[in-house]
Amino acid sequence: MVYLVHILVGLLIILGVDMGVTAFWAYLDARSDENLGFKEAFAKNNHIPTKLSDIFE
Repeated sequence: MVYLVHILVGLLIILGVDMGVTAFWAYLDARSDENLGFKEAFAKNNHIPTKLSDIFE
């Protein structure tokens, strides 16, 4: 039964660290001077077209 507690504690630690790292990167992104919207940042960081006309350029 104790192993279930260890698994639960391990999952909580992993999720807590994940949320902390995500919050840290979100804070750094919010401080950046670019302040792009979601579509602009998504297209810039992933090089994926966000409009149909971008495909045919």
